[in-house]
Amino acid sequence: TTTIRLLTGFYSPTSGEATVLGHRPSEFTRETRARMGYMPQHFVLYPNLTVSQNLNFAASIYGVDPRRGQRVKELLEFVELAESAAATPAGFFLHRDFQSRNLMLHNGCLRVIDFQGGRFGPLGYDLASLLIDPYAALPAYVQERLVQKYMETLSGYSGVGGAFSIENYYLLALQRNLQILGAFAFLSEVRRKVFFRGYLAPATLNLHRLLQEPGGRCFPVLRAFADELPGMVEQRLLRFRLS
Repeated sequence: TTTIRLLTGFYSPTSGEATVLGHRPSEFTRETRARMGYMPQHFVLYPNLTVSQNLNFAASIYGVDPRRGQRVKELLEFVELAESAAATPAGFFLHRDFQSRNLMLHNGCLRVIDFQGGRFGPLGYDLASLLIDPYAALPAYVQERLVQKYMETLSGYSGVGGAFSIENYYLLALQRNLQILGAFAFLSEVRRKVFFRGYLAPATLNLHRLLQEPGGRCFPVLRAFADELPGMVEQRLLRFRLS
């Protein structure tokens, strides 16, 4: 372990000299580090470092520009969102992918399919998955009415008091929306499953709408990115149509 840390520049030698790829570790450039791979024995966050310091440390290993303050700030917003959403009571069974294509009507009865990914989680996640589903692209006013209807119906059940709130629902909807965009972008651009391209625009517009709500003020970097995202997606889709 000590030798590897010397060779990667984490430790400075008390005597002697070592070179890697023709360079002393103290002289490594970003290009040199990009040619190296280092897997620590234990992948953990260092408890004596703050979240920001841990991010800076990981960024330095991956060769991110030393002037990375803005990038770290962006990542911290995602950490804040994830931690806030995770603080929601999570003792309820979730489908986890509760969107329109997994709901079927058969002989007048609702049937739910593709639930092998079910797990325990917060009540609002399945609701968010259904209401912001880009396959259905429900208007904002319909989403709002259905949230209110859900809350009215939920009040008739015992044992769920305090498990659902508009504030928690907002965080879960935001997190789910980001998950949808990430999955659909990966499937369409990396896996070349062009079917998903058509649903990037409604998912993008819904993310933009969510971040324009008062809660979006807590995520200024994400909000600024969402302002630019619809135009970026439109340009990408236009290039695809012309190709």
